[in-house]
Amino acid sequence: MNNLVGVSIGTIHLKGETIESRIQLVKEINKEALEISFFKDYETNQTISPESIAYLKSLKYVSIHAPMFYGNSFIPDFSFDMKKIKKWYLGTNSQAIVFHPHQKIPSSEKDMLFCVENMPPIPGKNIDLMKKLAEYKLVLDACHTLHYPGYLEEIVDKYYDRIQHIHLSDRRYNLEKKKTRDHQTFAECSDKEKFACLRTLSCPVIIEVSLRYNNSSECEDILKREIESVKTFFS
Repeated sequence: MNNLVGVSIGTIHLKGETIESRIQLVKEINKEALEISFFKDYETNQTISPESIAYLKSLKYVSIHAPMFYGNSFIPDFSFDMKKIKKWYLGTNSQAIVFHPHQKIPSSEKDMLFCVENMPPIPGKNIDLMKKLAEYKLVLDACHTLHYPGYLEEIVDKYYDRIQHIHLSDRRYNLEKKKTRDHQTFAECSDKEKFACLRTLSCPVIIEVSLRYNNSSECEDILKREIESVKTFFS
């Protein structure tokens, strides 16, 4: 499949980084797709330069990940500021807005495409949740499916036509402690064929490495390696 490949700027965790500085860091190595990821609600107050806006508009695919936290707190059913998200969406020519199932379902907006992301599975519940949210497109986070053999294939099979784009990494989660257990990069993954069913999808692939880097050069090197590895896998 001819998949566009890009990165989520939410993967960049350097001290003092802003949305603007993250875009500037990746723009020379990331030429096809990008996801603007807001971790906390107040990050939507940031602005970016005309240069960064022009870069985003030059890409073939841009998506926005809505904030996951209100301030520093996780609040079930919290609703993100639609006006701010819409401003980012329209101002960057974005093609999709990603939200999590725990958030309040956004009001319908005819000029914005909302996509729900599958979360680390609760046996017997996540597939049912996808059915309840059938009016929305789906962002398939592959690493959120790794706990149960066959779960990734089940989602691809059942919701093939609803999948807008893919989040790809080889992260694992400790479901009991609700914390990330393993931040392995895709390039380091020794059993990539567990993701083989993703090759049947012709949609953008957004890399979510979620590593903490010591400096910008190290960050660039890892992201270059990730992009090359993902392109090779899908080719």
